[in-house]
Amino acid sequence: MGKYRIMGYVTDCESGRNVPELRVEAWDKDLIFDDLVGSATTDEAGFFRISFEAAYFDELFLDRRPDLFFKVFEGETLIKSTEDLVLWNVSFGETEMRIEVDAALPPEKEDDEENEFVIPEALPPQF
Repeated sequence: MGKYRIMGYVTDCESGRNVPELRVEAWDKDLIFDDLVGSATTDEAGFFRISFEAAYFDELFLDRRPDLFFKVFEGETLIKSTEDLVLWNVSFGETEMRIEVDAALPPEKEDDEENEFVIPEALPPQF
């Protein structure tokens, strides 16, 4: 049997930067109940990978392909759902995607800032 592999990046819609440490859940959209099929946490580069077996759909739905949408969480807070933008009839193998979120990212450091050395103020002599 085949395997589904969903991979991609979560990016901030304002800055375009990838967002680390977010939980991404893949859901199969159904008429009555939506089913969680897998989840992953974005790495330091904002990348995630979710894999699940095709046998799950063959056993329950007789050769049906999944219709996927995604939920993205920061901690326990839902920050994005793509339920209105479903990937219909996803095929076996790899599917690449990008999910845009509204993340409150700190400003990027300039290259000079990373190498900057700050000398603290001299402490007064202690007697």
